[in-house]
Amino acid sequence: MTRPIGMVLLALAFLAAAAEAYVHALPDGPAGWLVPAAELWAILSPDSLRAAARWTWANLHPWAWDPALVTVLRLPAWLVLGLPGLLLAWAGRRPRDGEYLQAESVFLYDELARAARAEARNPTPLADTAPATQSGTRGRERTKETA
Repeated sequence: MTRPIGMVLLALAFLAAAAEAYVHALPDGPAGWLVPAAELWAILSPDSLRAAARWTWANLHPWAWDPALVTVLRLPAWLVLGLPGLLLAWAGRRPRDGEYLQAESVFLYDELARAARAEARNPTPLADTAPATQSGTRGRERTKETA
């Protein structure tokens, strides 16, 4: 669900960048390279900016508007929308082949530790584990025959 939200925020960031370019083209447009999001919002829809401020003061807390949201709205609108959009789109991306661990490799250490504990409780005799020689006898028996 994070990826679609991130993509919508990225699309809104591109629209905000286009709106910033439009605002710069206005005869009494703002000076400077970057337009703060609050100024862009005030130029495009001043009534909704005032309504958002009133709603925040009434329903949340006065500090939620100033200094919290006012500080965020001093940044360019394309950054305010684009950075969270980029992070959400990246967090919701589809994994590539082999990017994530397979389930069996996650539990491999636990299985090996369990097998080692079981082997420690019930050790096998060394004679049974000695490798067979070419003649089919075990190493100890072969040395007795050749000695």
